[in-house]
Amino acid sequence: MTEVEKKDKRKAVLDEKRHVSSRISDLSRYMGFGLVAVVYTILTSNSRLVMSIYTNYSGWLLGVAVLGIITIISDYLQFLAGYVNVQNALRNEVGNFEYDDKSLSYWFRNFAFKLKQITALLGALILICVIAKSAFFT
Repeated sequence: MTEVEKKDKRKAVLDEKRHVSSRISDLSRYMGFGLVAVVYTILTSNSRLVMSIYTNYSGWLLGVAVLGIITIISDYLQFLAGYVNVQNALRNEVGNFEYDDKSLSYWFRNFAFKLKQITALLGALILICVIAKSAFFT
């Protein structure tokens, strides 16, 4: 494989990584808002069945809402850290405008990306368990 082919292949892989990570971010964000919305809907419902879910699982539901909020905040903080990373890279003329992968903002951007995925998934799983348990065991 020639150097040009390697560069083209690397660019294609990086483009795919950018696309996939962007979609993961979008889905995590939507899940975070969805978790908060579902819990809010349960909290404000007048339905006897839905109120029984809240009565029996209020702690779990509030935990789901907190996980949704953490997901949303992590999404914002990831983009904020990314902005700081880009600003720092633009100032790095000597280093060919490369990111400083040892900086706090670089680390935090990656941490927030992972955190929002974990909190979105955990919140969704807990919500599914609460709904399933209330449907089948109450």
